[in-house]
Amino acid sequence: MLPPLRNRFGVVVAGKESYAAYDGEGPLPGDVIYSVNGVPVDTVDSSRSVLQDLTTADAIALQVERLGSLHYLVLETER
Repeated sequence: MLPPLRNRFGVVVAGKESYAAYDGEGPLPGDVIYSVNGVPVDTVDSSRSVLQDLTTADAIALQVERLGSLHYLVLETER
């Protein structure tokens, strides 16, 4: 269901919560997340592990592939 990707690892975004804190700035369904704050992720558990180590004021930098292009998305956690 996915086109050829740049990497053999990553986490596919399957959906978006309707109450998500971001509005169009974050990952979208179909995006493939390759890293969270520079740490490669290949499972949902590995991405959760990185996110659990963050404090409330930390920014989150995601490297994602969207429609064949690499992007960096920066999100801020709620304070």
